Amino acid sequence: VELVKDNYAVVSLPQSAGALGFVSAKDFNLHLVDAHKRFAIGQKLSVTVSRLPCPETGGRLLLHLPLSAAPEPSSGSGGKTSGGGRIRSGRILTGTVAAVHAMHAMVRLGDNLPQARLHVSLIWDEPNPEAGCPLDGLTEGQAVEVAVLGDLQTAAGRGHGVLEVSMRPADVAAARAGGKANPPLRY
Repeated sequence: VELVKDNYAVVSLPQSAGALGFVSAKDFNLHLVDAHKRFAIGQKLSVTVSRLPCPETGGRLLLHLPLSAAPEPSSGSGGKTSGGGRIRSGRILTGTVAAVHAMHAMVRLGDNLPQARLHVSLIWDEPNPEAGCPLDGLTEGQAVEVAVLGDLQTAAGRGHGVLEVSMRPADVAAARAGGKANPPLRY
């Protein structure tokens, strides 16, 4: 890594006579990540070429850093993460609602922690049709206490780089007691 900007890093490619390439710090799943926390000058990365220089890229060589290869910054909080920098399932954390969508809310857990998804089915213990949508009670900037359920998985079983969290009272109580969370509600 040669230079870090707000949304990307400039990297030199030693195997290509020192050619310069650009690596985005953000993607669909990591749009709240600060590049200065993801990259450091002098850091070594293993990247793949996603687009060769052309008029559409402004003559830039665009590179891709897979989420699985992205280094996780250390939280420095002692005991919050398991090996590999990931937050363990069953942890109780306080986060801030970053965005509310139709079926989920995104929760910012901290500067050096990955963001998390709070699904609509993981807010109440029991469905309550008279109370409306569970997400209606959430607003951007609101502090929420959540239990970490684990990494969000695709249908193919791959990780998204996003954590799945619950604020159902039963899940938070189970996490406090060292137990497992209940499966998501089905509406």
